[in-house]
Amino acid sequence: MRQIAAELPVVEVTLLEDRALVVRRGVVELAVGRTQLRVDGVAPVLVDKTLNATLVPGAGESTEGLRLRNLQ
Repeated sequence: MRQIAAELPVVEVTLLEDRALVVRRGVVELAVGRTQLRVDGVAPVLVDKTLNATLVPGAGESTEGLRLRNLQ
């Protein structure tokens, strides 16, 4: 499995009473096949159930799926 690191800047922060919603955005080009993407600088208290990502295939491409895990 190929592993890459991505620098995804914070573009939005919403502060709540006991937590924060932090949105990072960026474009990562992936080759065909399985890839493990690492996003550095994420809070160590990240809760897996709140982790979200969007995968947008290019023209004429398709995706099999996306699996998210917090691998601290």
